[in-house]
Amino acid sequence: MNDTTAFKLAKDAKRLRRAANIVSAISFLERSGVAYTESAKDKNGVKLRVQSIGKSYDFWPESATWKLRGGEVTHRGIYKLLGQLAKDGVKIHDMKESQ
Repeated sequence: MNDTTAFKLAKDAKRLRRAANIVSAISFLERSGVAYTESAKDKNGVKLRVQSIGKSYDFWPESATWKLRGGEVTHRGIYKLLGQLAKDGVKIHDMKESQ
C-alpha cells in the first residue's frame, strides 16, 4: 500500500467516524429528552442549538464540543453538556428507563 492509499483510507475512516458521532449524539439527546434544533452548518461542521431554561448552547456533535451561545469558552463532552443542562434546571430523562 502506498502513502496515497493509506492517506485516503485514513481520511475515509475519519469521515465515517464523524458521521457515526453525529447520529449517536442526536440519538443520545433525543433519548435524554433534551430539546434541540439544527442550526446552519459552519466551519466546524454540523451545529445543533440545544435549548435550556433562559439560554441555549451551541453543540457540535462530530467532536462533542459545546459552548454557551455567544460565549467564549468551549467545553467538551455530551455528558458535561447534560450536566450543565441539569444545573440550569432542565429535566434530563434517565437513560436506563428510555432504552
